Amino acid sequence: MSFSSEWKEAFANTGKFLALILFVGLLCYPLTGIVSIRPDENGVLLRFGKVINDKLPPGMHYTFPWPIDQVILVPVRQIRSFSVGLFYPAEKSRLTGPNQPHLLTGDKNLVQIRLNAQFSIVNPARYLFVSGAPEKAAHDVIAAAIVSTAASMPVDNLLTIGRLELQRRIQKRAQTQLDALDLGIHLRAIEVKDVNPPQEVLPHFKDVVNAQMERNTKRHNAESRCSALLARAKSLARTKVERARAEKTTLISKAQGESARFCSMLKEYKDNPRATRRRLYLEMMEELLPRFRQVIGVEGRDKESSATIRIGIRE
Repeated sequence: MSFSSEWKEAFANTGKFLALILFVGLLCYPLTGIVSIRPDENGVLLRFGKVINDKLPPGMHYTFPWPIDQVILVPVRQIRSFSVGLFYPAEKSRLTGPNQPHLLTGDKNLVQIRLNAQFSIVNPARYLFVSGAPEKAAHDVIAAAIVSTAASMPVDNLLTIGRLELQRRIQKRAQTQLDALDLGIHLRAIEVKDVNPPQEVLPHFKDVVNAQMERNTKRHNAESRCSALLARAKSLARTKVERARAEKTTLISKAQGESARFCSMLKEYKDNPRATRRRLYLEMMEELLPRFRQVIGVEGRDKESSATIRIGIRE
């Protein structure tokens, strides 16, 4: 066999192999349109670069093979976070010295603020195509919100009790601006990590903060004591009022009984005055005489009220 015949046979075999590969590739090419989307993702379907479906749900889907269709997967259910170090560059350590940058507060004091932002993607297409760097844009928006919010609050609130209010205001302002830019980002939470004054005056700020905390503690103790005393006084007043009402009811009932008895006695007296008068006299003597140790009997002018004089000592 000559050399030329060997080359011809080799080229023939190579052509058959390439034809087989092309045939297999044509058979498998439609299968490349099968797309699997995980439960925590949404897909953005592009057809010749144009968005056809911006929220392709999780599951198995079939699209036209590339380059007709393209599916970009976006983790919409994943909570992402980044540090907004407006005055704390991520690639550097904290700056110190006279060149240290600061933030101006509402009462013209200087502070430094660092926070963490958590966000999720609510519109995958907007997140992918509105901005070339959506997270950097969100970072800049939150940084601007920090500046404007801190400029409206006094430094004492920022350093002590105003952190929650600072977080709430920053999140509200930043989310409003993100919605205006239509970046497809929703802020889940803003957590302020550090709020510190300049290093040169930090000890004095700590003294002020400690004094304020001590004042708040004493005020809290005083309010607690005041509440306890007030509750005790109210309880005592309530007890006295209830006791007075009970005594009032008793006295009214007693007076009503006395009045009813007097009216009944008056009727009896009008019907039989002599016998009633004698009975009343005897009842009074029966009630009064046991209180004395000496008993003296006095004879009256009429027979009904007369008695023999007796002087004696009760045992």
